[in-house]
Amino acid sequence: MELKLTIINRAVPGSGKTTALKTIEDALDEYGVDTKSDFKVHSTDEFFMVGDKYVFDIAKLNDYHKENLENFKESLIMGVKIVICDNTNLLPWQCKAYTDLARLYDYKIVFLNIEPKSLEEHMETQKVTVQNPSAHNVSQDILERNIKDWRIYNDLLDKNTPINPIRHRHYVWDRENKCRKDVGVTEHFDTDFVISLPSWWDKEIIKNRLREIIKSIGKYDCIFHTCGNEKMPLVWALRGLNAEDNTMCILIHGKDHKEIIGVAQKFTQNAKIYNIEVDVFNLQEIKNRIKDFIEKHNLMSKKIAFNLTGGTKIMLLAGLSVATELKKKAFYIDTNQNLYSLNDNILKERIRPLSRVSDFLKANTQGLEIIQDTDMNKIKSKIGATRLLFDNKDKIRELYKRLYEYIDFETFKSKNFDIQIDSLCVSLNNKNLILKDKHQSVTINGDVDELVAYIIGGWFEEYVYLELLPLVEQGIIYDLQINTKLRNKTLAKYRHRDYQEFDILFTDGYKLFAIECKSGAIKAEHIEKLSHIKRQYGELGVICILIALYMPHHPTTKKKIKDSNFNVVNDDYAKNIVKLISG
Repeated sequence: MELKLTIINRAVPGSGKTTALKTIEDALDEYGVDTKSDFKVHSTDEFFMVGDKYVFDIAKLNDYHKENLENFKESLIMGVKIVICDNTNLLPWQCKAYTDLARLYDYKIVFLNIEPKSLEEHMETQKVTVQNPSAHNVSQDILERNIKDWRIYNDLLDKNTPINPIRHRHYVWDRENKCRKDVGVTEHFDTDFVISLPSWWDKEIIKNRLREIIKSIGKYDCIFHTCGNEKMPLVWALRGLNAEDNTMCILIHGKDHKEIIGVAQKFTQNAKIYNIEVDVFNLQEIKNRIKDFIEKHNLMSKKIAFNLTGGTKIMLLAGLSVATELKKKAFYIDTNQNLYSLNDNILKERIRPLSRVSDFLKANTQGLEIIQDTDMNKIKSKIGATRLLFDNKDKIRELYKRLYEYIDFETFKSKNFDIQIDSLCVSLNNKNLILKDKHQSVTINGDVDELVAYIIGGWFEEYVYLELLPLVEQGIIYDLQINTKLRNKTLAKYRHRDYQEFDILFTDGYKLFAIECKSGAIKAEHIEKLSHIKRQYGELGVICILIALYMPHHPTTKKKIKDSNFNVVNDDYAKNIVKLISG
């Protein structure tokens, strides 16, 4: 296939794009590309250079963008092999005109995606000095917005990530007011490959990844997967090795692992799925079966890859042996979901995350489904009350003691009440829950059972949920849900209660997290509930977290928490969740 690549830089000013471009140019020279004629860089910033100084004029920005786009198009028409758009390209609409042109002229699209540094580091790079006269002097507020934009829209480099209509907005430039205007929901970035770089990136990562892309323009024609009990290694590989559009996926498995075929079908689009059943401890048999399959289907001239993450060590050795003998690529995915090449030791990029809880259910369970979604409108209608109760958290213990006189905590049945504890007043009158302290008064209307559920603990779940919402905006977690009910539709007809309810559920893209919230005293039975969840949903690899308003004091409860190896958080909820995610 003819080499025609468009590289779209996506990075906050000060991320090292200039160095990255020089690295790309050097790498292309090494790979035999004539960079004098077949390498063109197009940057709107270049139009603002006066000598060796950068002089920005917002009135000329739109005209310069148009001129840069025309020059970019001219390079594509001329058939330049590597054409680069060197703008920031933080949001999909900012680079859409470039990617549309690339598609029109049959170019493959690569995003060079550099993670931002700290705000302070980016600010330092923008200072104009004698040593750095061409610095752009980008202001702090613009850099802050750029870093936020990079994080919000970063997951849209993956077409499988669902668009969040609240978070992922589309903007156009308002020339009259010289600002961007929200015009609706955005779309995914259009890309074939992504070179993902950490903020501390080095040149070898770019060179190795670029070499891999150039050597394998297009997807693999067929991928062999060794499979065992765990389903996720297959899911990660299907995402990391582009198993779609008629790719042949060959699953190598033991006789007890046939259900893996269903997993492959769920996570591929038009892939052709085959399976090879083997004795997972017979090295020679596995090698022979793989080579027989390749010969039978005339695959030697095709682009073949081996994913050797799942199954036994014997399966890994057999697959690696065949891959080495036939000079084909073999890969392994580590516990952090980094894709490694086993043949030449090149570190590949991190596997794209799964951004929906339902994807984990789809991958790891048969028939488990979500039957209740988060109702954001109800939560928003109670924000004032939720904040008021948390501000008075030192009075919650006493409030619960008093509520026992009026409420049956098992059935949620309640009499009207009017309770005052110092400055905090809590009243239930028919379908009105009234909360007052010395600063404010809030009234909630609704069904009595729902109001009772809210005052005896639901409020704390909603508070924690609201605290974690900014992590969704920042792209640290995905698919944050509250009071989620999971049901096994296969077993539902045999059980009186056919679902398991989770206080809070979310994913970081690679693992599932279940949070149990406790605003009152923590009892042994609460630990038992988390233990049950961990046992029942162990196949999902759920990480259980207990968020408590008050830490437990009873020795038995403390011992149960320690023995169960649960994570307990009772302050700085969002900050501590981030720590748990990062390990």
